[in-house]
Amino acid sequence: MIKFILILIAIILGLFISPFLFLLNRHLKHNIISIWSKIILSILKIKISVNKNLKTLTSQQNFLIAANHVSWLDIVVINSQSHVSFIATDEIKKWPFINLLTFCADTIFVNRSSKTNLKKINDKVIKQLKINSVCFFPEGKATDGSSLLPFKSNLFQAAIDSKKNIIPISISYFHNNKKTTIASYYDDINLLESFFSIIKHNRLEVRLNILDMIEANLDRKKLSDNCFQLISKSI
Repeated sequence: MIKFILILIAIILGLFISPFLFLLNRHLKHNIISIWSKIILSILKIKISVNKNLKTLTSQQNFLIAANHVSWLDIVVINSQSHVSFIATDEIKKWPFINLLTFCADTIFVNRSSKTNLKKINDKVIKQLKINSVCFFPEGKATDGSSLLPFKSNLFQAAIDSKKNIIPISISYFHNNKKTTIASYYDDINLLESFFSIIKHNRLEVRLNILDMIEANLDRKKLSDNCFQLISKSI
């Protein structure tokens, strides 16, 4: 109950400050989003284990970041580690609280049912990569975290066109040191079910494995395959 009340307070606070974030410069805005994300994870008692400092990497140059997708928490976890924009499906616009986080973080929304939109999306990603790193989930939807869905290669073209290298990231959730689906948001599990599943459990851990950089000097299908192989071995 205490966690639920604290989360409600954090969401209300987020709703209050979100309109003002658009008035701030990009650096300050993203710092606030990172702090906000860390507060949410702290309230939920979620421990993050990470093998590299993502903020240091992305402060040196901009990357296209490709990660597997397990939970709505993935966005919060990555935002807690670094200042990045996201490519996300239109569905996220309907998610309370998370949609605020993504709007403020300069998210590029994708309608995956519209193939004619891909060129416009690619151009938006290239433009955003000039400003900061961009993260996306090439599976296209969340899984239970035990394996990967086939990667969609289209958005890897933005790395080639912008000459930005790729950082693959694997995300895995653990409870009592065992892989768990507690945080998963997939198949028939809805957002509220996933949220209350997380609220009910303590000692949840998310392991973020930042893998070796891939140079964007291959065609998009090979880049996609290389990312898939690296992330598949890491989850």
